[in-house]
Amino acid sequence: MIIEWQTVLGVIASALAFIATVPYIRGIYRGTNKPHLFAWIIWCLLTAIAFAAQMAGGAGAGAWNTGVASVMCIWICTMTWHRVEFKATKLDWWMFGAGMASIPLWVLTSNPLWAIVIVTGIEAVAFALTFKKSWYRPHEEVASTYSLNLIRHVISIAALSQVNLTTALFPACMLLLNAGLVAMLMIRRRLPLAA
Repeated sequence: MIIEWQTVLGVIASALAFIATVPYIRGIYRGTNKPHLFAWIIWCLLTAIAFAAQMAGGAGAGAWNTGVASVMCIWICTMTWHRVEFKATKLDWWMFGAGMASIPLWVLTSNPLWAIVIVTGIEAVAFALTFKKSWYRPHEEVASTYSLNLIRHVISIAALSQVNLTTALFPACMLLLNAGLVAMLMIRRRLPLAA
């Protein structure tokens, strides 16, 4: 039996999607990691949509990590809901509303490419919520989770059965967003925090 290299890479990326969340979930449980609830609600919905769209676009094993990530997003969102005190600002509500309002646009298109474009845009909005929170409270995020996500997105792109805009846009953008967040956390943790 011959195992294709995309399958092996898909399994590795999926395992990393799981492993990356372990310190994140442990941090929520211990109270040291305080995720932005709105970001995780959006990620719960959109990661599942991205997985479906990638599969419809022929991503194959390259989409498996997105499926695993959607399950882990649900777990993190549930823990955040029950364990993290959350106070939303007006900007948080505006960004959350913009993200949620875009979901019906995806439903109306029923096209995998448009789904990926819209979902990727909404994911960027959700990341903006985490960037904003992390700028002011950089020690409330687990940098290792986002660092492992960088690796898994590179591997998942390499595992794609078909490389096209529908299959590669989402993991490529997630790679860039995770890289940006890791860089910002590293820089921000070295700066003095405002009182």
